[in-house]
Amino acid sequence: DAIRDMCPAIAEVAPGLNQTQQVQYGGQNVMTNIVATVPEYEQVRNFHVQLGRFFNQSDCDHNARVCMIGTTVQENLFDPEDNPIGKKVLIKGEFFEVIGVLEKKGSSTFTDMDDMVIVPITTAYNRLFGFNMAKGKAVHYILVQALDEEHFLPAQFQITNLMRLRHQIKPPMMDDFYLRTQQDLLQISQSMTNVFTLLLGSTAAISLLVGGIGIMNIMLVSVTERTREIGIRKAIGARPKDIMFQFVVEATVLSLAGGIFGIGLGFGGAHALSFMLPFQTVVTPWSVMLSFVVSIMVGLFFGIYPARRAALLDPITALRTE
Repeated sequence: DAIRDMCPAIAEVAPGLNQTQQVQYGGQNVMTNIVATVPEYEQVRNFHVQLGRFFNQSDCDHNARVCMIGTTVQENLFDPEDNPIGKKVLIKGEFFEVIGVLEKKGSSTFTDMDDMVIVPITTAYNRLFGFNMAKGKAVHYILVQALDEEHFLPAQFQITNLMRLRHQIKPPMMDDFYLRTQQDLLQISQSMTNVFTLLLGSTAAISLLVGGIGIMNIMLVSVTERTREIGIRKAIGARPKDIMFQFVVEATVLSLAGGIFGIGLGFGGAHALSFMLPFQTVVTPWSVMLSFVVSIMVGLFFGIYPARRAALLDPITALRTE
């Protein structure tokens, strides 16, 4: 309330209180995230309803037992052809009327954003979370929306100063709160993505190196076993570049065959993950083409040394080899 009333750079404020609870309807029950908040949450978090309505201030004032459910909760509790609006679900021994179904949001950092039930925070205090006047009322976080982009930094400055003032924090005391912006979250997400990319890239590079060495060893064994064949070919007129071309092509075909198998395995694994994890995987055409090119390059690179060794064999020595 103080942030809303005393920070002029703020457009909307929405406190939040989260707790995992069991939700039941009929013979179905699921463990889901219960979000207790205020009507402004819809605007601040951009969580709009696709069916029904969001609860309003009147619902908060009267401790109404109403809720909005995410699409994952809808799919787990209700039949596909069943309209959940007006139905009553059981949360911690209390019946809550479903007044809205939220728009599908998808997943974020391995969290299903549609696996939630939103209730008025006043109702949650009195009916679900056990807060009362003796124990006091708390929130886990406060979501704040600035007026516009120009008021972003002033909003941060005003909130920080207000919290320090109300919590009686003076230098050199440390803040007993922390403030995170969307930019901070994006930077954290980008850093995590970069780390995963580096780890996956390093793993792929080591795999390619090991695979390339394997190809080179196979081709060296092939050259050794086919020394007499190489000598006969040279004796009847084969040039060194013909011998070299033969073994380079063999190494490239071997590498390309492994690449095709790997692409098929990766394609199947990506689709399998879509069913096992709460996010959608995508195989892009450029990644498939890149895999083909890398396979060919590995074959060429690691096939040149065995091919050159075969091309430089002395025909007389090769013919004498058993």
